[in-house]
Amino acid sequence: MYIQLHHAIFLFILFSFLGWILEFTYRALASRNLVNPGVLLGPYVPIYGSGALMLILLYSQTAHLGIFYRAGIYFLAISVMEYITGEILLLVFKRRYWDYTDDALNIRGHVCLPFSIYWVILALVFEKTFYPLSIHLVQQISYTHMLLANTLLVSILFIDLSMLTGLPQKMVRQTAVFISRQFNPELPAFQKVLSSVHNRLPGIPGELTSYLSETWPHLVVKKLYERFNNE
Repeated sequence: MYIQLHHAIFLFILFSFLGWILEFTYRALASRNLVNPGVLLGPYVPIYGSGALMLILLYSQTAHLGIFYRAGIYFLAISVMEYITGEILLLVFKRRYWDYTDDALNIRGHVCLPFSIYWVILALVFEKTFYPLSIHLVQQISYTHMLLANTLLVSILFIDLSMLTGLPQKMVRQTAVFISRQFNPELPAFQKVLSSVHNRLPGIPGELTSYLSETWPHLVVKKLYERFNNE
């Protein structure tokens, strides 16, 4: 089965959200504590979105096979995805978002036999329930409406990811560093502009140019210079 890109994006976000609900409910019942199970700040767990798309593609290619063949394919595919995702999250964020260390037959705490079997059971349920429902859903939504929804949802995800990685703070910092290192606290270029204006328009009082040279441009750049060049 061929899935168009806008359908894939919509289903990825949808199942990321449904996965968050599943994880949130499971962890709340297991630990009796309300914890955000996702890497991001919002209610979505991307590995569930990726896993759902993978299962849709796999089932569309293996529906003619017997259930045990499909179960074996799901077992390998899900285990590999979970292991790789766990390693990447540990490498990037220095944190385990799930830990199977205390479970039997685990590999570096990222995958283990009992949970891999659980995932296979859920995958078999998925192919008979969520798979046909999701295909029916995307076929009922017009291209324009889905494009608008995808644009909004992807923007939210991007903002969430940028906040998680500290991108806005880094951009502000780099901009401030650039400004502070391009202009010294005395602002000779700014002083030159004021002097030129005063010479060409002698009617402007000297007190005004003096005031401008000593107010916010000078103080702002001076503060930036002191903040980022004295570290």
